[in-house]
Amino acid sequence: MTPLIAEDLLWLLHDDRTGEPMLARPVMDRVVAGAVLLELTSVAPNRPVPAVRIVESRRAPRAIANLDTPLADTDGILLAARAAIAGKPQTPARLLDGLGRGLRDDLLVRLIARGRVRCERTRVLGVFGVDSWPTVDVAGKRRLRSQLQRVLLDCHPADSRTAGLLALLSSVRATGAQCAGWAPDVVERRARAQQREGVCAPVVQVIERAVHTTQAGLFTGAV
Repeated sequence: MTPLIAEDLLWLLHDDRTGEPMLARPVMDRVVAGAVLLELTSVAPNRPVPAVRIVESRRAPRAIANLDTPLADTDGILLAARAAIAGKPQTPARLLDGLGRGLRDDLLVRLIARGRVRCERTRVLGVFGVDSWPTVDVAGKRRLRSQLQRVLLDCHPADSRTAGLLALLSSVRATGAQCAGWAPDVVERRARAQQREGVCAPVVQVIERAVHTTQAGLFTGAV
């Protein structure tokens, strides 16, 4: 089964050698939840019509499940997310909080099962356990980054999946970390200037606002 965009994103957002996450957990939770929502609002070979659509309203956009189209995906995470949306249409911002609960841990289990990372536990002061997830499949991660670099640095056209990954990485300013040898600020500017064809713009905007709000909360101590 093809990995979810959220799986690839979470993998890229962990340091290859140390396995430490590049983002604070609250920020990580929201951006990987955003990846699930973005995948549901995108088209794919087995999903010619988006499973979820974003409808504008006076107060705020609403995520609504497209029940007229059967969902061909058999992935449990996507099915559960679509069911949650079908049960109660809600704003994407609130939906991110719901989808993010426990999602990161589920995705890490998948990354381990695929042989992409391993889990290492160290003890701080001999008491507190701290987990990290160093990369095992180094060649696979290099190939994934190469796909992003072809679009970002070599101006190749992007499919919806690659465009989605770049948009998500850009939302947390983590694109520069995927392009070794390039100045991060230069890469981030290129990422912001990229045409995001095939990416649901309202979802990306919601993710960026949610991430900004979470980061501001961490800075002020509100999160």
